[in-house]
Amino acid sequence: MNKYTSDYFSKRALEENHPTRSYYKLEEIDKKFYIINRSNIILDLGSSLGGWTEYCSKKVYDGKVLGIDLIILDTKVASLKNVYYMQKDINDTDIIDCIINSGWTRFDVIISDLSPSTTGIKVADQYNSFELSKKAFDITIRMLKENGNFVCKIFESPHVKIYTDELRKCFSEVKSFRPKSTRQGSKELYIIGKNRLR
Repeated sequence: MNKYTSDYFSKRALEENHPTRSYYKLEEIDKKFYIINRSNIILDLGSSLGGWTEYCSKKVYDGKVLGIDLIILDTKVASLKNVYYMQKDINDTDIIDCIINSGWTRFDVIISDLSPSTTGIKVADQYNSFELSKKAFDITIRMLKENGNFVCKIFESPHVKIYTDELRKCFSEVKSFRPKSTRQGSKELYIIGKNRLR
């Protein structure tokens, strides 16, 4: 990806009034892998910037989206009629109980665009991303319906194979993908798990 491509998606997000360029990442993933349907109930982990939540809200106008993050959700996105929000750390030991006690049981799709606070130390950042991805997967195993779909960001590293090997035990199809809208030089990679097995 060149600098022009990277700038293009930032400019496009501004022109089309999306909160972040990440909107186009999920749009591209969804168009390629058919992740989301109009009546889905979706859990969005790491949702505060609002790009993925907004995309889901538009796609599932017969469904609902629950966003979870430590940071308050983008105001415009939070006002969408089928969007709900929980300000919570996904690493909290009671995260599953909080979701269930708020009236949510199982989800058709779980997505995670979680990123660690980067240190600039490559190995540390890779490991911290892996740990967040594992936590997202732990929540998914507890909360995703049979035949449901999962999308998770992880930094490129030797941990990716370990992660995808675990997902293959639980999904009929596992793919890795790098959207065109990913920033130049970014180490972000997206893992897609389709059709959760029983």
